[in-house]
Amino acid sequence: MVGGSHEKFRTESVSPAESSGKRPVAAEMGWNGSVSPRGVKRTRFAVERVLNQLGLINTASQPADPSLQVFIPAGGNLLSPGDGWFEPVVEIGDEVQAGDLAGWLHRLSEPEAIPQAIHFKVKGRVYSQRTFGATSQGNSLAVLVQNLSNKERS
Repeated sequence: MVGGSHEKFRTESVSPAESSGKRPVAAEMGWNGSVSPRGVKRTRFAVERVLNQLGLINTASQPADPSLQVFIPAGGNLLSPGDGWFEPVVEIGDEVQAGDLAGWLHRLSEPEAIPQAIHFKVKGRVYSQRTFGATSQGNSLAVLVQNLSNKERS
């Protein structure tokens, strides 16, 4: 969730708030730039908690879900080995192991070529995945996270 006044907001969904002199609040309410019912619900409760904390409203707010502390392990950012079209075979939230298939790289410049299998290098949970199919060498295809242990949290 982001609040404030910034030039980039002028072309975004918070423009009406900006143009009327109000401070905009923006949030990612889904995965990969999408909107989901779960994301909208979580955002609504988060905004309610913030407004309560600031003293702007006084309502019984729903407690936040317990949060996990995660980290991106070495090798957790899967990069495209070349240009083409990436076809993922996993979804956000999936647990994967090192060596599991992440997807296929179709080289559009070589339509007769067999798609290249792309494998995860480490285990983890898929935290994010490329929104667009088109990719270039070095683009992030997926990011894996692992949970911090209780010892690592302190």
